[in-house]
Amino acid sequence: MIGVIIVTYHSEKYIGTCLASVFSQEVPIRVVIVDNASTDKSVEIAERFPEVVVIKNQTNEGFAKAVNKGVQKCLEEGIEFILLLNPDTRLEQGSLQNMLKTMQADEKRMIVQPLLTLMKEPKKINTWGNEYRGFGLVSLGGFRKSIPHLEDRILEYASGACMLVRGEAFRKKGLLDERFFLYYEDTEFSERVRKEGDEIWLSSAARVRHDYKWPFSWNKISAYVKSWKQFKKRQKTPL
Repeated sequence: MIGVIIVTYHSEKYIGTCLASVFSQEVPIRVVIVDNASTDKSVEIAERFPEVVVIKNQTNEGFAKAVNKGVQKCLEEGIEFILLLNPDTRLEQGSLQNMLKTMQADEKRMIVQPLLTLMKEPKKINTWGNEYRGFGLVSLGGFRKSIPHLEDRILEYASGACMLVRGEAFRKKGLLDERFFLYYEDTEFSERVRKEGDEIWLSSAARVRHDYKWPFSWNKISAYVKSWKQFKKRQKTPL
């Protein structure tokens, strides 16, 4: 079984489509929505799906802390594989099966991400895995390139927009670092995984569309800069 964790915050535009794509996958799933005090219809829409468990936070606790609540629930239920998924995504058919196949090919593979493509331009790449650029900066690999021939391969960093994680990884490495309110929590966790000699992989056959937007609002830019500085301070050199 795969536990699917989706953090919502004013996500009514997306969550219905996202959940429909999740439930179209041909693998057993357990969906946990963690809502960060949305004031729109995010929770109402999510609760229309009877199989969904909704955890309602009273305040916006940030991405990492919300994810961790979902992860803890999945671990308590003994779920072996956990998918972190943004609400502004849409899984293409077979994506979960392909990610799971890539993961199960080797026990050292702790994280697998799909090829993330742009929602409105699905032949263009959102990220094929995030890449280190220097000075603590990690950015989208292959952004806006046309999709080339790809094979499964090892990555530096996975994108938290959609990444499949072994429950074992959370038990061994710990949960997401809650000091990152938004951004870079996936980067920091990826680095912890690799420091122990385990691996992060791209599942090239798995495709997930993402309505990616650069953080234009001041609040998001501020959160990005704060998280980048925190990661840069803690991270000395790329592995």
